[in-house]
Amino acid sequence: MEGSQQRNRLRLRPFDSKWVSTVASIWIQCTSGSLYSQTLKTTQGYDQSTLDTVSVFKDFGADCGVLS
Repeated sequence: MEGSQQRNRLRLRPFDSKWVSTVASIWIQCTSGSLYSQTLKTTQGYDQSTLDTVSVFKDFGADCGVLS
């Protein structure tokens, strides 16, 4: 029984990594960002420069939230 548990742990080890989580979260953010951007453009009538401004203030707000 112990041998099979050890083999299972070794088999799953490459996927149990902070790097896999990092790559997966970046991929999710990249794909959802383009959908979010297109939705704002069509529903709100924003152009790319307006989205850039919104993004800057969003990042600024997130940074200030971390500081407090």
